[in-house]
Amino acid sequence: MSHSQANKPLSFCVSELKQQYRNHPSMFQVQLLSLQLKQEKHQAHNTYQSLKKRTLIS
Repeated sequence: MSHSQANKPLSFCVSELKQQYRNHPSMFQVQLLSLQLKQEKHQAHNTYQSLKKRTLIS
């Protein structure tokens, strides 16, 4: 590590890394998996609410 890099604030280094890897192909896969998980969570929530309503009505 060079002397100039050692003097950079850590938050600046992290933001540089985020910017560097934002468009990396593996990040797209992570984003796809995240969206899929959110969709499955939403479906599970809807299913739970539907079952909950049915049991309250019965």
